[in-house]
Amino acid sequence: MSVTIRPMAESDLDAVDRINRLAFGTFFGLPDPPKFRGDGDGVRTRFRAGTASGVVAEDNGVVVGAGMGSVWGSFAVIGPVMVEPSRWGGGIAHAMTPALVRHIEARGPRLLGLFTHPQSASHIRLYEGVGFHPQTMHACMAKPVAADRNGGEQVLYSTLDGPARASALSKCREICGASYPGLDVGGEIEAVRTLKLGDTVLLRRENDIAGFAVCHSGKGSECGSGAILAKLAFVRPGTGATAELRALLQCCEALGGQLGAQRLVACTNAARGSYGVLKDYGFRAFMNGIVMMQRNDPGYHRPDVFALDDWR
Repeated sequence: MSVTIRPMAESDLDAVDRINRLAFGTFFGLPDPPKFRGDGDGVRTRFRAGTASGVVAEDNGVVVGAGMGSVWGSFAVIGPVMVEPSRWGGGIAHAMTPALVRHIEARGPRLLGLFTHPQSASHIRLYEGVGFHPQTMHACMAKPVAADRNGGEQVLYSTLDGPARASALSKCREICGASYPGLDVGGEIEAVRTLKLGDTVLLRRENDIAGFAVCHSGKGSECGSGAILAKLAFVRPGTGATAELRALLQCCEALGGQLGAQRLVACTNAARGSYGVLKDYGFRAFMNGIVMMQRNDPGYHRPDVFALDDWR
């Protein structure tokens, strides 16, 4: 095999986006695979946010595969990993994935995890080969947006001035760190603001922030038109976390109504307290995956954690 692996560059993004849509559209059996994700974008947004980077597999100057990973402080998520369908079975993923893991580990996270498809034995074998262990179900869920939903005590991050944004980011880091030490999604919060991908909802309680949700919405975001995605959301663990997560979901739904979204999307792990909250709130799964973790470490997949996160 003549394929070489190198770090991903800005100039690769068109090719990577094309392969991402074609590969996953083919895997899921879509009648028109290149239309996977519609007008959403799961490649350029992540790379330009600065939270994600990756590697590409190149054959004679042509990109034939790619892998990305997002680093959130002490924790990182591997994915998506994709190969041109005409090259499936040629060993490209097996050559590329160890390089991707090394590339992301070099950015300093303490633990890596990933989302994959339990019906695919080849995917699970691939990731077991680089030190990941299959664990629990990770559910991708959705519900219709109630257009008249009241957001209650919410503040939008985009409305804050510089000092207030810095203070809010600090509070959000504290909230993440309570679920997993060193977890920090501040880069995702800032990316949504600067790239205009949606907004971040801050759940206010008197003079404090009790929780937050990083929401994507609209063309070019990770969910595309017609929906709002709570890509990342956290409330403080402990007494009252169930009620606070429900209140945060109401804020997300209210924002979705304001933006004209018809569907609210959120993902969480079945091992967390947040899974039951989503079901009780009216969410239903449209896709179930399995998480795989380095060293079989559970990370923040625990019953006392009330967090939403899209690992796709």
